[in-house]
Amino acid sequence: MAREASDTDRVAAAVLAAGAAPARALLAHLPGAAAFVVDRELRYVLAEGEGLAAAGLAPADLVGRTVAEAFRPGPGAPYAANYRRALAGEAFDLEHAEGGRDFITRGVPLRDPDGCVIGVLAVSTDLTARRRADAALHESEERQAFLLTLSDAVRPLDDPIAIRREACRRLGERLAAEHTYYVEYDVEHDRAVVAHDHVRGAGVPSLAAEYRLSAFGFVVPLYRRGAPVVVDDAWTSPLVPDADRATTAAAHPAWVAIPLVKGGTLVATLCVATATPRAWTPGEVALVGEVAERTWAAVERARAEAARRDSETRLRLALDAADMGAFVWYPADDRADADARTLAMFDLRPDETIDLATALAEHLHPDDRHRHAAAMARAVDPHGDGTLQSDFRVRRRDGSDRWLTVRGKTDFDGRRPVRLAGTLLDITERKRAEQATEQVQLAAARDELRRALGAAEEGERQRLARELHDQLGQELTAFRLGLDDAARLAAAHAPALAAPDAPLARRLAQLQALAARLTAGVRYLALELRPPELDDVGFESALETYVAEWSGRYGVAAEVAVAGLAPHGRTLPTEVASALYRIAQEALTNVAKHAAASQVSVIVEKPDGEVRLIVEDDGRGFDPDATARRVRRERRLGLAGMRERAALVGGTLQVESSPGAGTTVYVRLPVSHALD
Repeated sequence: MAREASDTDRVAAAVLAAGAAPARALLAHLPGAAAFVVDRELRYVLAEGEGLAAAGLAPADLVGRTVAEAFRPGPGAPYAANYRRALAGEAFDLEHAEGGRDFITRGVPLRDPDGCVIGVLAVSTDLTARRRADAALHESEERQAFLLTLSDAVRPLDDPIAIRREACRRLGERLAAEHTYYVEYDVEHDRAVVAHDHVRGAGVPSLAAEYRLSAFGFVVPLYRRGAPVVVDDAWTSPLVPDADRATTAAAHPAWVAIPLVKGGTLVATLCVATATPRAWTPGEVALVGEVAERTWAAVERARAEAARRDSETRLRLALDAADMGAFVWYPADDRADADARTLAMFDLRPDETIDLATALAEHLHPDDRHRHAAAMARAVDPHGDGTLQSDFRVRRRDGSDRWLTVRGKTDFDGRRPVRLAGTLLDITERKRAEQATEQVQLAAARDELRRALGAAEEGERQRLARELHDQLGQELTAFRLGLDDAARLAAAHAPALAAPDAPLARRLAQLQALAARLTAGVRYLALELRPPELDDVGFESALETYVAEWSGRYGVAAEVAVAGLAPHGRTLPTEVASALYRIAQEALTNVAKHAAASQVSVIVEKPDGEVRLIVEDDGRGFDPDATARRVRRERRLGLAGMRERAALVGGTLQVESSPGAGTTVYVRLPVSHALD
């Protein structure tokens, strides 16, 4: 306010110093404001500025008239009173409305060179836009606060009806509406269901019932469009046909409806109605829209959760009815007491016995032995929680594999493991289902990744084209101009061509340096497209070099073991070598970023028909399921990118990890058909 008062003082000084004509030109161009000068008789001697038109006034409406003559006695009284304050030597601030807009007028005494008050200079500023912006911001903040409270209220609810009831109640109370209800549609069967509604006021009937959708009449085409339907007064709204006005006004004189169209089908509508006509504000319509979308999302979430719980219940019942094996294992002497079902799962007769050493050596799939042994070791570790949980494959006599899951708990005597009691369940079918689900998920991730890679490739191509055009083009132009200079200098200094300090020699040296820079720049852009090690020294040497450089850079001990790849015999196809190299790079990058590991092993081996890459660290580990969900939610490309690289050459990638137990990345790529 002090700043604005000083601005008014400066305007007053300009009026006094410049005279009437310059002052009028100055005041006439005040942006969004108006300036007035009144004499001691409260007569306007000057009225200028853009703000006059905003208030519905013109200079001719004021100049030459007193305040009493220019304004009615009621509206003009505050102006006259404040002008008298200024004539008495006191500045004033007055907030007032004029022409449907809000203004603030600040006035100061206008003095002659002797300091005597001869009039008042007042400047009015239009506050309408600012106040509307403040009101809109306040409305938005209140709306967001309400939506946050609503989300907190429905989040713990798992019943769709309870969610709809709570949302309708809160919205109806917020908008003081007589009726608030959520309608769900079955378009195919011409059904509309209001499971619950919120009513406000005595005698307001509930609308909860089942209806025929077609009975909704003219609103159905409106709802199918998916846009908000806003009726301020059913008697006058252009949305209501004349033939339906009486019936509609009797039911809902005013209402807002937010249709929810999903996948091109009308699925629900959230309606808010009042018993009298109402001018709905854009903020109110937006609020109903937000609540509609959130309610639909919460209802769908609750239904999905209910379906999941129902599925889990059925699964538990099935497991209870299934044949499950039971056993007790005594770690001290590696002895197990197993029932007939457990023995049968290991393809053993009832009179045979089994121990951990025999199971690992003879019955478990070779790829699962190390992992299951580690799980058993953790289960009997007195520093752990004694829980055993492991999935593994058992190889049967006929060569087939069956997936088993084991769950158990260890009893300790102090710090000594005494026994581990557990159960076994054949989960072969579940594993097959999981693998099928994983394939579906992998296909979706592959599609997403391909789109991302396509966009990235296009961006890279554009970047390379831009650099080649801008950088190389400019320097080639400079090179050409330099050669022209060299030609002119040669003609002028032919006797001195061989002198090192001759202008031509110096110029040629500059051009040589420029050519070197051009060569280096082009090489840099080319090298980014493909790691040269793969082409220059081959996959094995390139991998060893990269791992050594990575180990030195990050201070993590690392070893590389390569078996089955003869350096001068069989070679990996180019696309397989590139995929393995890139996956190893990404895996080691993840170790450096996240694992806090002290040891890393990189193993490449070539059994018949495939090549395998194993990257194993002893770092902090992680929960693969939780990480996979976060990756899908945040659309990260790390693990998805590694899997996609493997899939593009017909391979697979698996990650095994748990918190505190390190991480192992398994990659399998088929190569037998492409080897020399």
